[in-house]
Amino acid sequence: MGVIESTLAERGSRYGTLEENGTISQALKDVARECPNWKKLRADQKEAIDNIFQKIARAITGDPDYADNWLDVEGYARLVRERIERETKEKELLKDELEKNPEASYSFNPDPGKPLFIVPGSL
Repeated sequence: MGVIESTLAERGSRYGTLEENGTISQALKDVARECPNWKKLRADQKEAIDNIFQKIARAITGDPDYADNWLDVEGYARLVRERIERETKEKELLKDELEKNPEASYSFNPDPGKPLFIVPGSL
């Protein structure tokens, strides 16, 4: 048995078939995209939800006790939560800074992983 064949056999026993996974994962994604709030989600939230649905499909069609799937679900959710918490904190800091100094200026920083707002003199 070749490398690809053995890998596919191992993954199939752990995750179920691609066809089964695709059917369940795509159905979950279709439902999510029909929800009114889908358009309000940011890219990282949409991607996390898509990936979580894929992990749910794998748990349903394959080995539900494969801990790595559940760790991945936790990881995707955690990344979104941490980004939201970081931005909330930055917005609170900005609000406090502007209350102390109404003349301060600020700008939006679109670079991922960088501070959401830059307040001169506060960094």
